[in-house]
Amino acid sequence: MLPNIVLFEGEDAIGTTSLWETNGTVSGTFELLSNPPAVFGQAPITGEAIDGFVPSTLVSLDLTVFNNQVLFAGRMGPAKMGPYTLWTSDGTVAGTVPLTIAGAESTGFFSPTVTPGFTVFNDEVLFRGIDNSGAGLSGLWMTNGTATGTTEIKGINGAASTGVNPSDMTVFNGAVLFNGASSANAAGPAGHLGLWTTNGTATGTQELGGSTGISGASTTGLDPTDLTVFNNEVLFNGASSANAAGLAGHLGLWTTNGTATGTQELGGSTGISGASATGLNPTDLTVIGNEVLFSGVDASGLSGLWVTNGTAAGTRELLAEAPGATAAKDPHGLNPTDLTVFNGDVFFNGLNGSGLGQLWELNETTLATQMLTVPGAAAGISPSNFEVYNGQLLFAGFDSKRLLGLWTTNGTAAGTQEISPSSGTFETGLQPVDLTALAPGDAVAPTIAGTVSGQTTTSEASHSRMSPLATPTSARPIR
Repeated sequence: MLPNIVLFEGEDAIGTTSLWETNGTVSGTFELLSNPPAVFGQAPITGEAIDGFVPSTLVSLDLTVFNNQVLFAGRMGPAKMGPYTLWTSDGTVAGTVPLTIAGAESTGFFSPTVTPGFTVFNDEVLFRGIDNSGAGLSGLWMTNGTATGTTEIKGINGAASTGVNPSDMTVFNGAVLFNGASSANAAGPAGHLGLWTTNGTATGTQELGGSTGISGASTTGLDPTDLTVFNNEVLFNGASSANAAGLAGHLGLWTTNGTATGTQELGGSTGISGASATGLNPTDLTVIGNEVLFSGVDASGLSGLWVTNGTAAGTRELLAEAPGATAAKDPHGLNPTDLTVFNGDVFFNGLNGSGLGQLWELNETTLATQMLTVPGAAAGISPSNFEVYNGQLLFAGFDSKRLLGLWTTNGTAAGTQEISPSSGTFETGLQPVDLTALAPGDAVAPTIAGTVSGQTTTSEASHSRMSPLATPTSARPIR
């Protein structure tokens, strides 16, 4: 069994970005070290590159729990930087090891600018990897968590010459939908990004719409992102052809049932009321109850908080910007990101009236929003990387010294505080990302001691119900 902890990526006192763990307490938050480095240049975990798994916390490890282990992408030593490969961990130093994969590109199985997108599907994990064909093809791979059980799905018909390059993989109705690169056809130019489906085999992998494409999609590619399962369909952000709803290539809210004929933009040729003519551009789609929240652009050009029931008529903006916005506000409006379900509500990062990122809460029942003023936080705490764990909501945020650290909240301002780890962190803070609960459960939340507003305090984080809708959030992969 995996330990009941949260693994994450953080930066230590000498600037090495490596694996950390936390149980939500100060004493239980530390870097995983086989031999604690006394000087710069000594690798923390056997097999890890001297300069860390990744160059900085701007690059994701893509930590993914699967079959009593954690898969992730990281650099391998003994060089200072080394190639990226597939790693597995059981949450301990000794159990964190690199896998040598036959057929993978030896100079880098993964690219530092694109996450593998590990997606658990049946008894295996699908992901994006680079093969050793010499052409550096970015293809669709699958693994059972072992080196010998990791193979590329080759011979995919209709894939681009540079590889199908899968991203935004989402399990739906016994298959996996994803954003993939296609060869040139009537649906678009070579390399256009379309909506694909796979059952984990080459013959079962194809672009929806094939050579003819999907009605209403942009001729340069649908480019589906933020795929989110909702009410027996999948909502997503897609590029549309020119119509009364917007310009060619505008990003709209789409829905699919997994077939080409069942894929269309909500609002079709007329669009969604109140949306920008240049595109609603829905992101951070998050299911809560019988609706989906998301960030979208309105007719005034403000990026606000929207809600939909999966129909054009049932799609509306809840809040365009924070009340009392000043002239110094961010021109994008509320700009909600990292929407996460916790204890029946939704927490997210949103801009206040002065354009600074704050912790916001939305009530599931009333859909009313409020901004939480957090003691000890910077003027803009800018919370991100939320993860639900043992009645707590952990996240990254800026403190009053402008250091990016690890925080916990029970859903109230008074119950929100920073967890200062016992081991050293970098001069700009711990910078935690990829927070991943290994064995989320309903154990009573631990007593949390930390530093708040310069004073050491101890408080009991309230025990709360973990919503079954809660899922880790992550940054959209760079393609």
